[in-house]
Amino acid sequence: HIADRSLPGTFMYMAVWYCIAYLLYTDSEGPAFSQWIIAVSAVITAASIIRVAMIWLAKKYLAQANISQYCLIAGLTISSLSWGGMAACAFLDTPLSTHSEIILLSTVGLCGGGAISFSSSRFFTWLFLSCMLIPILVVEIVFTQGMQIEIVMVVVVYFIGLLGATKNPHREYMSALISNFQLEEISN
Repeated sequence: HIADRSLPGTFMYMAVWYCIAYLLYTDSEGPAFSQWIIAVSAVITAASIIRVAMIWLAKKYLAQANISQYCLIAGLTISSLSWGGMAACAFLDTPLSTHSEIILLSTVGLCGGGAISFSSSRFFTWLFLSCMLIPILVVEIVFTQGMQIEIVMVVVVYFIGLLGATKNPHREYMSALISNFQLEEISN
């Protein structure tokens, strides 16, 4: 189920990024900025292609649970870290820093949707949120000269809040799955 739930998010990443890139490019600040937009676009696109390939492999090797799960973990980690890394760059002294608010807003939006999509698995929810949000925290805490405590607090509270908010959907999913297995067993 994770593979099926994961696929729409892959395309959402790209759609959100290309909307941001278009908005930022129209307000372009010179060739260095354009190079950043092109580089990030290439990374987000490549990561999305890898994720789709990993989802396809996971479905192909569904009978081999370890291989299938490894493919899903690899695809999710690569794509989520590509976005999380880009979002973290917006809090460093880079051409993206002047647009950190729109990037952070997009990141938390994607995190909310992704957390719900992955809520059937606590591990995948945790992995997704970690890859998306921890790079921002690391940059703010370790690499910036003037840490913005507001950003750190909001990201930490949001991370914890999303993990908490996905507990009930996870329980409900597992309960429904068990009920389906019991019904199937009774009918046989």
